[in-house]
Order: sequence, then C-alpha cells, then structure tokens
Amino acid sequence: MSVGTLSSQQLRTFVEEKWQRDLGAAAVGLHVTSSWQGPNKVEFDFGTADVVRADTVFEIRETLRSAEKAKKRVILLTKLQQGDLGHDVVARLARSRLFAVNQWASLCSLFKAKEIDPSICDPAIAQALLDCRPLDGYPPVSAGLLDAGTVWRAICRHVFDMGEREPDLVSLMLWAATEKGPVRYTKASDEIRASLRRRLVGNLGDAADSVLAFMESGAGADTLALSVACQVVFGDGGDGVLDAAAARHSPARGRARWR
Repeated sequence: MSVGTLSSQQLRTFVEEKWQRDLGAAAVGLHVTSSWQGPNKVEFDFGTADVVRADTVFEIRETLRSAEKAKKRVILLTKLQQGDLGHDVVARLARSRLFAVNQWASLCSLFKAKEIDPSICDPAIAQALLDCRPLDGYPPVSAGLLDAGTVWRAICRHVFDMGEREPDLVSLMLWAATEKGPVRYTKASDEIRASLRRRLVGNLGDAADSVLAFMESGAGADTLALSVACQVVFGDGGDGVLDAAAARHSPARGRARWR
C-alpha cells in the first residue's frame, strides 16, 4: 500500500498512536516514496494537523520551524531516509523517528498490538479493516498480540455486518437471506471475499461455499429454501436440514445449475 492511496482516515490511524505517545512533538515524520494525493489536513481529537510534503532537509527544517513557531501539528512526508535528516531534525519528530508507512504497522496501530499472527498477513484483510474502522476504534488486544480470531470477528462485524462473532452455518444462512447480507458481500473487494470464503469453508465445510455461491448468483434471499431443497435431494437423512446443505451451485446464463 503506497501512501498515495491512503485515505485521511487511514493516515490518521497510522499517526495517531505516535502522537498519543509523544504529545509534545510538533510533527510525525513518515518516509514515503510515492506522491501524496490525499487531503492537506487531517482531523484528530486534539485538533487538526497539516499534511506537508518536504523532500529536502532545508524544506523539512523550515516546516518544523514554522510548525513549532505557530504551535501547530504537522504530518511530514518525505522521500529522505532518517539518516539523511541529521540528529537535530530527527530529535524534533514524534518518538525521534522517521516511520515507514505500511499496512501491517497501520493494523497494529488500530488494535494497539505489538505483534500480528502470521496466518492473517493478507493485504486484503489489512485493507478491509483500515477501510471499515469504526468511529470509536477497535478494542485494544490483550497481551499485545493481534490473533486471527480477533481479526475475523472484526471483519465479520464491521466489514460484512454479520454480528459480534464469526458465524456458524445457521447464522451464515440467516445472514445471506437478509437484505443487508448480499449487499455487504457484493460491495466488498474480490480479495476480501476470497479470504472470507477460505475462512468460512475451513471452519464450516463445503456448505458455506454453497451459501456464498447463492449470494453471488443473486439468490441470497432464497438461501434457506435452497438449502432445504439440497438436503432433500442430496441429504442422507442422518443430519439436520440446515447443517447438511452441501450442494454445489454455479451460475449459468442467469440460472442456477446444480451438479
């Protein structure tokens, strides 16, 4: 994720924690290589910060001097490395560092985490959580570890509006049959939908894949009826109707096709 693609909200997420830990600093410095295409101001609880691009040491010194004189806060974007700035400049930045922008650092900031479970290092997951950050933020994780369960509960709640927890098969079907379920699902990126499919199929089996296929074919509202029909046709009678819906469904010329 280049800084040029960051929204104002995502930029705020990345720098907010830095300022919270160094309230006296006039500037947070970010090392970026691409151009900045976002807003020139970002709103925080403590006020507004200007976003300034400065790619020479002279420009950086002037930006810091102006911010300190006016008692303003600045998000400083520069292509220079920390070693290029000089010790006196670095010392005036929040936490005396020039930070690199990346999704994983942003994700850690969202949850106040120090480490991330390697199993969730999927760019689509990070981007979805950044895009759907609630106004009051995500709850901080305990022990500093952002685990897969916490991430997927957040995705199910804030990205797909499935509720407080990851769904079981029955609640997945009920969600798919609502008006909001297919809308939230189809609005999500292809990448995060693919990640959701892998998670649900891994947890719930092939029936979850069928439920998602119902929605993709425009038949989400008929999920429960289709699942019952699948059980009648394919079930062995040993399981409950909803838990045994394991049809294979694919769209063909606008119609459902069973195989």
